[in-house]
Amino acid sequence: MELQHQYSIHRAQYHYNFFKSNEKIFNLRLKIGSYYIIRFDGKGMTRAFRKNRELFFEVMKATFHHFCTDSFVQDYFREIPFAYSFSDEISLLFRHYDDRNRTQKILTLMTSKMTLVFYKTAHELGLDLCDKDWLFDARILGVQRHEIESYFMVRQSFAICGYISELCEQLGIGFVSTSKTLQIASEFGKHIVKEHLLGLIYAREQSETFEFYANTEHLRRLIGIA
Repeated sequence: MELQHQYSIHRAQYHYNFFKSNEKIFNLRLKIGSYYIIRFDGKGMTRAFRKNRELFFEVMKATFHHFCTDSFVQDYFREIPFAYSFSDEISLLFRHYDDRNRTQKILTLMTSKMTLVFYKTAHELGLDLCDKDWLFDARILGVQRHEIESYFMVRQSFAICGYISELCEQLGIGFVSTSKTLQIASEFGKHIVKEHLLGLIYAREQSETFEFYANTEHLRRLIGIA
């Protein structure tokens, strides 16, 4: 085959500079020493696996643990001080040290890794994937040191309210107001699975979940901001 044009890597780089500047608009560089949280969210998983809720929870629990302890993930972030998961959602805290990393690279790599870990885990535990493709999306947000505990408290609040609401639906009692979560949790405590209600945590010192709002100092110690 004969080419009809003269090609040069330098000429290609020169002409691509215009597109590269546009690319950088959506590919922000992270600040050295700053805290960030990546939140992964499974697309349609919770609703799809409602009939097999217990096994799906075990798969997500194992996916959460495998991802946080994966050597590639650990090496990439150097350290994961804290992570939290409920339903098909995982929030991972990290402190940025690598000046080369940009948001698009981190999100695409980690979302691909999360999906891969989920599929491997689902296969190992025998979860029927209903012959469909299951994916995670991800977003990244910067947080100040004093904002970190509030973020995880809020995510756990979503977990608790969502679980109580589903529990009421299962028991046929009708969930009216989120202000009644204490009453319902107390009255129907025998039906509640602690990890389903409070979610899961990954930390350097502890893996057993607890209520964040009731133990703020302990939460701060685990995160490393006390």
